[in-house]
Amino acid sequence: MTGMLSLVSIQIQFYGSCMRKTETLNLRVSAEFKKRLFAEAKKENRSVTNYLEATLATLWKEKSARIAKDVHGRDLSAEPTDG
Repeated sequence: MTGMLSLVSIQIQFYGSCMRKTETLNLRVSAEFKKRLFAEAKKENRSVTNYLEATLATLWKEKSARIAKDVHGRDLSAEPTDG
């Protein structure tokens, strides 16, 4: 049935591939979303979990860089931090 929601069960880790995967995340998504997700992961020769982790890590990194740049109108992400 088109438009029906399907349940995708994946394991996802928070930041980095060194962390042990211990948490389960269940998502309810449309059939179209699931199909696209699996296709995109396959294009990059990744598992769905690895694709989501890599894509979100990249997105979060880019978002943090934009925020750092926007705070004072300059790129703060390249400046050294105290500590």
